[in-house]
Amino acid sequence: MPEPIGESIRVLIVDDIAEFRENIRKLLQFEKDIEVVGAARTGQEGLEVARATRPHVVIMDINMPDMDGISVTRELLRTSSLPRSSSSRFRTSRTTCARRCGPAPAILSPSLPRPKS
Repeated sequence: MPEPIGESIRVLIVDDIAEFRENIRKLLQFEKDIEVVGAARTGQEGLEVARATRPHVVIMDINMPDMDGISVTRELLRTSSLPRSSSSRFRTSRTTCARRCGPAPAILSPSLPRPKS
């Protein structure tokens, strides 16, 4: 892998499942040119952390209990200069909406069962 040029790619992880956030963080820690600058468990928390840390990339869950990832992404794109990308574990009409009216391209991740509350 080539050495990074300039600053690291700053990544924020927003997902309501702690295990998913931690697994992504662990995966990214091996990349020399990627720095995970924060993690959030709700959409509102994601907005706050993104504004505080100014990430280059946000890995965003679309389905969250307080504020869905589409709304969070729209707000971030409206108020900041984040690159346009999204991810979802679900192949639904909401994912289609994210592709059409928000970030592009959307990346579908494999469906995982939701933990029982």
